[in-house]
Amino acid sequence: MKRVYGCIAAAFALLLTGCSGQTSAANDWRIISMYQLAEPQKNGAFIMNDSRLDFLDVQANTSIPLCDEPSCTHSSESDCTAYGKSNHPFFYSDKLCWFTMTEYYETDSGYQADVQLWQSDANGSNAEMLLVEKGASCMGAERFVLDGDVLYYFVTRQTYDMEFQENEPSISFHAYNFKTEETVQYGEVVKGYSCGMWTLGIWEKNLYATASAAEVNLPYLDRLLAYAEENNLTQDEAMTLFMQEDRYIEKHLTLNLSTGEWTEVQDVPMLLSARFWYNQDENGFYAEDHNGKRFSIYDNDVISTEMYGDYCWLHTNEGMKLWSEETQTLYALSLSENQYLCDICGEYAVIQTSGNGTSMYHSVPVEEILS
Repeated sequence: MKRVYGCIAAAFALLLTGCSGQTSAANDWRIISMYQLAEPQKNGAFIMNDSRLDFLDVQANTSIPLCDEPSCTHSSESDCTAYGKSNHPFFYSDKLCWFTMTEYYETDSGYQADVQLWQSDANGSNAEMLLVEKGASCMGAERFVLDGDVLYYFVTRQTYDMEFQENEPSISFHAYNFKTEETVQYGEVVKGYSCGMWTLGIWEKNLYATASAAEVNLPYLDRLLAYAEENNLTQDEAMTLFMQEDRYIEKHLTLNLSTGEWTEVQDVPMLLSARFWYNQDENGFYAEDHNGKRFSIYDNDVISTEMYGDYCWLHTNEGMKLWSEETQTLYALSLSENQYLCDICGEYAVIQTSGNGTSMYHSVPVEEILS
């Protein structure tokens, strides 16, 4: 047991030390997500092991639960500190941060829950709550932005009446400064049933985002039942068809971080990094730097795209591809059918391998998955 404890302690010490060498421009700001969990400054990536938060050291290709109690079983039945931290986990300096939601509780007008921002030591101990947002969740907007000491995040104002029926939700945008411990509220951004936000990132001191809400402003189940009745379908029959027919109103927005003013714009890029603005036109998919220099990446349409470290990941009709921001080179991905690229941390790719009802995570050098 002493040896195991020593390994865990050494791993946390390495985690706190982080990567050596220079950091890239892509680390000027970064997206905080429940799905992209690389932490290049800490030489690793978070891994969701059911509801337990583990950390994968990509260089050593080993993972550990974020708990350093030597006698802990790291199971859901234990008091393991690695549980309850899966909602937007990230590191700020040497502190582990995450969001959590309380249980729903009764108010004078119905029911609500609160969303909280917490931080702890890297191993999950000494947790403390930094802020609380009453009657809110962070479920409607998945991507937040950490820019230096400031975390930009969305909160969904969602309450329920006395019969626990959904009241009309709205999404507001806030910023929390870790150094000053101050919160700035930028106001309501979108309101309506099934409303959501998608944050792209920051470009030239503007934060870019897309908001949407249901065209028919009713709770989802009410819209589904109305669709089933109109088309003489059972609820089960309507379920799949309605997902294809349900319509949303979308708007594109920028927030001037200097003035705090929101502006609705006609279009936003498909993707942003600190270096490049990604979009596509009649000539295909391209990147453009801050000086307006354009790099042609792919001649045809791109279905979806995401930033993985210093690589732009492209989902195309010809398969998955990676474009290196460093070398401006497009690569095809070489993965087996049961492998999925989760993220990239420095020179290492985080791979999920599925089989027999289980998933395993490991790291490999990025060059091994490029062809």
